[in-house]
Amino acid sequence: MILGGIGDETEASAAQGVAIAAALRAPNLESIDSDAGKRIRLFIESNPNNNLPSLAFSALRIWPDGYPIKIAGPNIATAQFPVLIVNGEHDYPYVNSADRLVAALANARQLEIPDADHLSTVFDERFKKAAVDFLTTPASDQLQLRTI
Repeated sequence: MILGGIGDETEASAAQGVAIAAALRAPNLESIDSDAGKRIRLFIESNPNNNLPSLAFSALRIWPDGYPIKIAGPNIATAQFPVLIVNGEHDYPYVNSADRLVAALANARQLEIPDADHLSTVFDERFKKAAVDFLTTPASDQLQLRTI
């Protein structure tokens, strides 16, 4: 399993749902006043099958009962399959908390992509290479893949 842009949620990161929804509901790119909002809108629009109103609604409802402090419960330790967790160096707050998720999993490792954030990591060639290496390496050798 490969997980990207993941870690513990915080009040600040959960509040980003409001900014994401506003960017997706804006009439056009020029009317979005934040750089992050524009980048998110461009990312979402890069797939013509995405439905902006539906994704805006989802962004507002991602944590309907508040946000979870921890990403996983106590049974996560029973997962025995290899897991690669990838975050950009500037993907806050996730990059600061993914180590707890790695520690909770028996066969996980974390990869931090230098000079990348939540969106740029997806397009980064180092992420693509790490994903291919991870998926083509036998499970018994997974934890030895440490470089990007």
